[in-house]
Amino acid sequence: MLHLLCGIDKTIPEKKGKLDTDSPWKACLKLMANPAALLDQLKGFGVLIEADTVPANNFKAIRETLKDEGFTKENMATKSSAAAGICDWVINITMYYDVVVSVEPKKLAVAAA
Repeated sequence: MLHLLCGIDKTIPEKKGKLDTDSPWKACLKLMANPAALLDQLKGFGVLIEADTVPANNFKAIRETLKDEGFTKENMATKSSAAAGICDWVINITMYYDVVVSVEPKKLAVAAA
């Protein structure tokens, strides 16, 4: 979640467009201090993707995590329901990003034609 919000949420430390923190947990605690604001931010993330304001590097940064067999909603649910929800969001918002990135150029080509 931190990687995806890097450069979007100014409370997340970043350097040259990448997450820059020795303590990701502390950065998460800051975000989770206001659960309602975090939920609103996550709910609105799709709009940011559609507006092309989320750097592609944010999604590159999480690809290894997504490949991890343990990174599933079900596995995270054994630890925390909140972690399961965030895991599910990361997986699904990445799928959404991949669709938007592959479909948008086709939409533009159709409009140009």
